[in-house]
Amino acid sequence: MGAPIAALSVVLWFAVIVAWKWAQRLWIARENELKITENHCQPVKTLYRNPIYLGLDVVYEMFQTYYSGTRNRQLQKQFQDLGETFRMQPSGTARIFTIDPLNVKAAFGGQIDCWGVEPLRLEAFRPLVGAGVLVTDGARWTHARGPSQSYIDQIYRFHKEDLSTFDDHIELLLGLIPADGSTVDLKPIFNRYMAGSGTAHILGRSIGALQFMKAALHGIDMSGKRDELPQWTQLVLNHEFRKSCRIVHEVVDRTVNQALEHLRDPAISKQESANLAIEWAKLIQEPLEIRNQVLNMLIANLDTIPITLTNVFFHLARNPKCYEKLRREVMQYEGDLTGDSLRSLHYLQAVINETMRLNTAGSFNARIALKDNVLPRGGGPDGTAPVFVPQGDIVICSVYALQRRPEVFGEDADSFTPERWNHIKPKTWEYMPFSAGPRVCPGQKLARIQVAYVLFSLVRRFKAVENRDPVLEYVEEYRVATASKNGAKVALHWE
Repeated sequence: MGAPIAALSVVLWFAVIVAWKWAQRLWIARENELKITENHCQPVKTLYRNPIYLGLDVVYEMFQTYYSGTRNRQLQKQFQDLGETFRMQPSGTARIFTIDPLNVKAAFGGQIDCWGVEPLRLEAFRPLVGAGVLVTDGARWTHARGPSQSYIDQIYRFHKEDLSTFDDHIELLLGLIPADGSTVDLKPIFNRYMAGSGTAHILGRSIGALQFMKAALHGIDMSGKRDELPQWTQLVLNHEFRKSCRIVHEVVDRTVNQALEHLRDPAISKQESANLAIEWAKLIQEPLEIRNQVLNMLIANLDTIPITLTNVFFHLARNPKCYEKLRREVMQYEGDLTGDSLRSLHYLQAVINETMRLNTAGSFNARIALKDNVLPRGGGPDGTAPVFVPQGDIVICSVYALQRRPEVFGEDADSFTPERWNHIKPKTWEYMPFSAGPRVCPGQKLARIQVAYVLFSLVRRFKAVENRDPVLEYVEEYRVATASKNGAKVALHWE
């Protein structure tokens, strides 16, 4: 009798658990209905294919477009068909896609305790960067943001007045470009530049090693794949990824250990360049925690600038008249160059703005509802009613499609036209290549000044740029950021 009774007990216990779960769901559904009624919310349009496939057909289509480099274009078409806000539910989690500036402001500019990223990013990025400003919420995010932002602001103020500190890295970059006008892909060259310049800013010394940059980019790539597959992150934890993380960690750990030693020995400390590890070592003494905070800033810094520079030359090579106009402005400039004078070069800034509008490195941005929230628009037949977003649902802004809205950027919003910046003034939630709100990129000013100075220096040196890529359209490569899969294959003609 013992065995049947034990089996019956297991069945009854399982039934109790199932009943409890259903009761919880019914209670949550009832509470949600009350909130929906109180806030006058209505359902949002849903992207759904064949119900037999339970949404897996949408997932399959999504990954097809990732691999073909057309995900952003497909999303733009879906917004045109369904409106500025729509919903899909692949792999069990509801996702609301929006390019409505009011909704974007609500989710990305809302209170930090209502919308977050940690449940989306932390496990995906933990093997590479640990817990830091990029991947945490709440008190951990507040603790990480302050010192890192303060250090980056300090670096920006220094470089704003003295751009010559970039010159050695730019000369190395120029040395990698053929002098005979032969074809060169600028993408790996700009990556090399950032391996030297970016590490110099964050680590206080230029790494520049190809092995380090290769490992860092592979780590970013695999972290992005884990981010896209949150339910199956362990499937994207292979030997090569672990090796890449180890190489990156070893480089940063040397800087962290030196920072801790320097603070214990003032004589040595005075001889060392400032770096983020030293700033964090003044606050905490735990090496792993310092490494995490440094890596969060370093990894964010390594990708954006080379992607932006590659995209600038991708577009200029296909628009030679824009390059001629830019070169006239650059060659006419006289006097000392500073961050302020770079901002005064209007066409140069327009070229950068237009590049980041069409092909920003951060083409997607997501927030997860940390508690129940309401978006101001998107519900109902005409899309004007509020939308209820229960805790755990995800809101995704397609920055790519947001920055191509014809009502803001004109009917030719898909074309590369720097001149449009003479008359448009998009608002914060209409143009956000560095995100916006509380989690706006802490290094955006420094990034812009670097991109502008490298562009100024190269245009000054080369009289013309010629496209050498038979593929004229922009093919996307998705990592954490979105890059040009084909790079920028050009010929640069020396003065």
